[in-house]
Order: sequence, then structure tokens, then C-alpha cells
Amino acid sequence: MTDQETYDRTLDPPPQPVAALPNEPYYERPEEPQRAPRPRRLGVALVLIGLLLLAFQLIGHGLSFGSSGSITLVDQDYQGSRIELSAAASDVEIRPGGSRIHVEAIQRGGSRGDYQVDVVPSGDTLRVTETSRSFFCFFCSRRVHYTVSVPAGAQADIHTGSGQIDVEGLSGAVSLASVSGDVHASDMTGGLTVSTTSGDVQLGDIAGKLDVGSISGDVRLENGKIDGATINTTSGEVALDGVAGPLKLTSVSGDISVRDARDGVLSFSTTSGEIEYDGSLARGSANKVDSISGDVRLRLPESSGFRLDASTVSGDLSSEFELLDGGSPLRGLRGVAGDGSATLTIGTTSGDIRIERR
Repeated sequence: MTDQETYDRTLDPPPQPVAALPNEPYYERPEEPQRAPRPRRLGVALVLIGLLLLAFQLIGHGLSFGSSGSITLVDQDYQGSRIELSAAASDVEIRPGGSRIHVEAIQRGGSRGDYQVDVVPSGDTLRVTETSRSFFCFFCSRRVHYTVSVPAGAQADIHTGSGQIDVEGLSGAVSLASVSGDVHASDMTGGLTVSTTSGDVQLGDIAGKLDVGSISGDVRLENGKIDGATINTTSGEVALDGVAGPLKLTSVSGDISVRDARDGVLSFSTTSGEIEYDGSLARGSANKVDSISGDVRLRLPESSGFRLDASTVSGDLSSEFELLDGGSPLRGLRGVAGDGSATLTIGTTSGDIRIERR
């Protein structure tokens, strides 16, 4: 053994434990997540697209922000006794006048070239077709208005998307169709066919046959001289004044009202609307009226003759006519009034049934 002694580590004091972090909120905060970079490129791209579209509008259409002026597209006379016109969102007005067909198409707003109107004669028929350029139009308001004069006996077939149709004074057969625009027709004697989705149909002084189909628009006729009508609507109301002959009226949730009717042959049906009929029944006719939750009220001349079969599930029944040879089953009313020449069948689920004399 040398003079230098060997170092013995077992004689060292034990190591001290590392001090724990204090139980303070500062030391317990989670690590902050990294923020996602802002989508600057997307914003810049959208701005550039907007500027390009605006430049297209300004340069390609003569710096027009919706001109308040008018542009004449067509103003000319044509031979013919029938007009067929098809437009997009344009208003159409038709009046009788002269021995020729005169078509005037005026564009309001927009720029020249936005619309094109083609007029093609084909025998006695004049076909008018409208086309429009498809482009973005941020600041402009544009549409076409047609004013058409035709011979009084001319026929007309008019179709438009969202425009209004106004026809007056024709004696030929007329067919009118619009998706969301209203239809007005008056002083016509050659019969009328109307089709619309959500537009209202307002008619006055119409004679001949009437055929109307509508989804949610109302159908109203005043001072009519109709000899046979077929009306179908889903949620619109039907109100007719001055009709005769076969009347087939159908509505899902709208009311049906008929006044000043003569010699009617009734085929009425509604789900939740009320039915009112004021007029006479044709002798020997078979009439049927059905409603689920709406009331039914008929006002007939005192001299009416019919064989009644009326029933309801939870409604009330009443008749001001004396009914013979009937018997009254539970929730029903049966019998013969007058000569019993016509048959009248009425059914409702929860509505009342009333038959009155006038």
C-alpha cells in the first residue's frame, strides 16, 4: 500500500432529489398551439376573380350599369291569323286591332345584344321566339315588354317564364302559360286555356270553354259566360261568377266558390277547403261534391228537383227542401226533392253539409 490512500465513494453523502415545480397556474399552462397561416392566397384569388368579372361587365357591355333607356328589338306588321310567342321573363300584352299582326318588342335596361327576338311567319301562323345572352349582370336590370295587336278573331298561344300576360278582346281560341307570372284576360268569346305554377289567374267577361291549371295561384272569374269549366289547383282558391254546364273543380287546400251558375253539372272535390255553390242544377244530371274537412253549402232555386244522398262522419246536416221517400240513416240525409230529376251526392268527413233554398 502506497502513501496515497484510495478514495472511497461510499463515504459521500447521498444525492439530493431534484425539487419539483411549484403547484402554481403559471407552471401548469399547456403549450400554446401553433397558429395556422392566414389564407391570404384564397382572398387574393377571390378579389382577382371579382375584378375580372367587373371588367368583363364594363368593357364587354359598354360601361352600362343598367341603362334606364329603351331599345326597340322589333316593331313591324305581319300577315297571319294566329300568333305563337315564347319568352323567358318578359311581359306580354295583346289587344285587337287592324287586319294584320303587329309585334312591338321593347327592351328596358341592359345593353344592345342582351336579347334577340326572332319572328318567323309560317302560313297563317306567326312564331315569335325570344333568346337572351347568358352572362353575369351585377348592376343591370333588364327585361323585354311585348305589345301585340292582332285581328279580333285571331288565335293566340303565349308562353312566358316569370312575366305577366295580359290579353283582352279576342274571339279566337287562346292559350296562356306562365310559370310565376300573373295572367289577366278579359272580354274573350272563343274559350280560354290557362296554365300557371304560382301566378294568379284573374279573368273577366269570358265566354266559351274554360280550362285552368295552377299549383299555388288563385283562380278568379267575374261576369263570366262560361259553358263548361275545368279548374285544377293545389293550394289556391277558386272563385267563379257566371258559369254553366259541366263544372269540374278540384282543389287540395283552397276554397271553391261558385256564384250565379245555371244548369250546372257538378264535380267538386277539395281536401281542406270549403265548397259553396249558388245556382241551378241541370235536369237529369249526376252531381257529386266531396270534401274531407271543409263545409259544403249549396243554395238552389226553390223549384229544384233532385234525389239527395248526403253523408258526413262528424259534421252536421241540414236541408231546407222537403225530402220524400228518404229516411235518414245515422250521419246521413236522403230523400227526393221536387221531381227528383237530378241526382246529388255529397260527402264530407268532418265538415257540415247545408242545402238551402233561394
